[in-house]
Amino acid sequence: MTRISKHLMQALAVVALVALSTGAQAATRKFALPHYLANPGGTVEVPLTLDNASGVAAIRVQINFDPEVLELQSVSAGPLGKAFEFSRGKGDGFVQLLMVRAGSLGGGSGRLAVLKFRANPGAKAKAYSDLAIADIGLSDSSGVINLRQQDSLRLKNGRVAVTLSPDIDNDYSGPSEGWKELQALSGLSLSTGKLNTGFSPSVLTYTASVAKKTASIKVKPTLADPNARVKVNGVPVKSGSRSAAIPLAIGNNSITIQIATRNGTRVKTYRIKVKRGNSPDASLSDFAAATASDGSNRTYQANLTRTGSPVAPLASGFLAAAMIHPPAESMVSRVMRDGHKYQQLTIRRYPGTPKPVVEVSPNLMDWYSGDKHTTILVDDGAILKVRDNTPVTPEAKRFIRTQGAAGK
Repeated sequence: MTRISKHLMQALAVVALVALSTGAQAATRKFALPHYLANPGGTVEVPLTLDNASGVAAIRVQINFDPEVLELQSVSAGPLGKAFEFSRGKGDGFVQLLMVRAGSLGGGSGRLAVLKFRANPGAKAKAYSDLAIADIGLSDSSGVINLRQQDSLRLKNGRVAVTLSPDIDNDYSGPSEGWKELQALSGLSLSTGKLNTGFSPSVLTYTASVAKKTASIKVKPTLADPNARVKVNGVPVKSGSRSAAIPLAIGNNSITIQIATRNGTRVKTYRIKVKRGNSPDASLSDFAAATASDGSNRTYQANLTRTGSPVAPLASGFLAAAMIHPPAESMVSRVMRDGHKYQQLTIRRYPGTPKPVVEVSPNLMDWYSGDKHTTILVDDGAILKVRDNTPVTPEAKRFIRTQGAAGK
């Protein structure tokens, strides 16, 4: 048996042991938002649905929208959401929902929440706002298992578009023909690797990882409107066909996909950030081949810990704290500094919980964190107050949120 195959078999044994130690079967879950229409100044009630709530005791979800097009008026629990303690928080262009219960649900599906939006009275026809599920976390009653990592989780983003039609029928399951111009693409895939989420026409930014040995990649865009035109990194591509090979440097690479109407009056841009090398998504065979490519012999060790008894369910209050950032305890505000306005986020922390990571964004899709992008004003263990480093201007919006957790 070769050295590579030995390493590969050892790695597979570790994966199998980890799978056995979890003692759980992977479940498929789908969070979905619909496509709806609204008249200027009119309201629309948008449901957030989950098709499989089995084993879930806590849900944290953030939904982004364009505040220039939509105003969030209210959020209420749906029939499925009423099985949880329900709280919410909101800021400029986003709403955060937290649903917690003491014990895991045995099953269930349907509407978790209903978001009521009002369309801007001055909005023109064909103006629209994407409804993007930007942050999500699931937990069972132990508070330690992230169900998203175990499950096959699918996210379906929605959209609200402005129409001048006096008769609106939002009782349909998918986009009508009128959505083709707004969506631009109906499909997007790579020759190697996968997008970090399933493709959605309303999501404009994606990431992907490939092995270090992958020197180039091809992109396959499929147009929703056959009369439109598409370019990949500035080179025309036929809809449904792969682009020419795009060279990849070691590290981060940016690929742009531009779609234009036939007369060129409307252009929409999708972006894919491809990371080559050090990829967590690389297969074991790629990993083993990179162990052996230089002829050296390396040893890898994995330490596994298996609990001796089941973890008792946590009280719902502590489980809410374990979800990192309960929305009802966070506040977004704007502050003045040196004549400029900045977004600021104040978070009440719970004892024993990890420190939240604060991120900022110019467009609700690309999020950044760290000292280069944010400044910590207060961090005393009970209150965390963080300010964006980039000012808000009439030409440039800024958004701020919590995402995930870091060490204390």
